[in-house]
Amino acid sequence: MSNKLKSKPAASIIVPVYNVARYLERCLDSIRNQSRGDFEVILVPNGERDDDLKICKKYVEMDPRFSLITLREKGAGRARNAGIDAASSEYIMFVDGDDTVEFDFVEKMLAPVENDPSVDMVQCGVNIIFDGNIDKGLKDEQNEYYKSVKGKHIANDLVCTLNVTVWSKLFRKSLIEKYKIKIPNDLYGEDNYFTRCYLSVCNNVFCIENKTYNYLNREESIMWNTRRKRIGEKSLDALTIGELIYYFWKQNDVFEKFEMEFFVIYDSFFHFSQWCSTPSFQKRIRKKVASFLKKEKLEIPNLSTYDDLRDVLNSQGTGGRLKRMFAFIRNAIKKCGVKI
Repeated sequence: MSNKLKSKPAASIIVPVYNVARYLERCLDSIRNQSRGDFEVILVPNGERDDDLKICKKYVEMDPRFSLITLREKGAGRARNAGIDAASSEYIMFVDGDDTVEFDFVEKMLAPVENDPSVDMVQCGVNIIFDGNIDKGLKDEQNEYYKSVKGKHIANDLVCTLNVTVWSKLFRKSLIEKYKIKIPNDLYGEDNYFTRCYLSVCNNVFCIENKTYNYLNREESIMWNTRRKRIGEKSLDALTIGELIYYFWKQNDVFEKFEMEFFVIYDSFFHFSQWCSTPSFQKRIRKKVASFLKKEKLEIPNLSTYDDLRDVLNSQGTGGRLKRMFAFIRNAIKKCGVKI
C-alpha cells in the first residue's frame, strides 16, 4: 500500500500532542499501519517537551500523509481547533497522542458515512487500557461509560447518553463550520461542550460495535489526576461548560427541544464540581449555579413531566438517582438565599 495521497484525503486525523513522548511513536505507528491509507494526519504538539516535537518531525519526514502545526499558545482546545481549521477532508477524527487505534480504525469509521449520507457522526467501541495503580471501581465505571450503543440512532436521542469524548468519533467538518462549534480552551471537560453541541445539530449517529480505539488511562493523565485529587478553582469549569452549552442551544433555537436534557447535564456538572472541590469552595459553586439560573430565569424541572426521557433514564438505572440529584441541587441553591 502506497502512503502517497493522489487526491483529497477521505479523512483527517488530528493528533494533539502534549507531553506524551513515551507513548507517541506507538500511537503514530498504529495510525500509519491502517488497512486503508487515504487519510491525512495533522500533528499539533502543544506541550513543554522537545521530545514531542522531534518525534512529530520524524513522522512528517517519514510519511507524506503527516503534517505539523506549531502553536504559540498552548492548550488542548487550541490544538484541536487548529487541526480542524487545517483539515482538508470533510470527515474529521481525533486520536490522543498516548492512545492507539486498531489496524481497521479508519476503514470502520468511514464505512457508515460513505454508505449513508444521513449519518453525521460515527462512534466506535473503546478498549480501555489501564496503566499504573488505578482502582477497580474506576475500571468498572469506565468500561460501562464507554460501552457503545449499536447501530444507527437519531442524534438528538443521544445528547444525554452518548459518551462525550471527541476521540473514538468521526465528525463532519461542514457541520462544525456551519454552526461555528469550537472546542473551549483551558477548561476541564471541553469535550463535553463540543460533542453535546454537535449532537444537538446533526442528524444521525452510527455506533459500531467494533472496539477500534484503544484509550490509555494512565495515572499522570488529566482525567485520572482530577479523580485522584481536589482541583479547587478548576472545579468551576464544569459549570462554565454547562453555561456555554446553554448559550449555544439558545443561539441555535434548540434549547426548548433539549430543556430537560440540559438540566440532566447541568445537574451532573454541579455534582462533579462539588465532588472535585474542597468543602470551603463548595459555597462558591452553589452561588455560581444560583446566579446562572437566576440570570437566565431557569427553573429546575420535575423529572416526572418528561415521560420519554424518564423512561430512558429509568432503563439505565439512573432515573431515581436524578430525582435525588435534582432535590439536592434545589436545596443547595436555597442555602444561597436564592428563591427558585
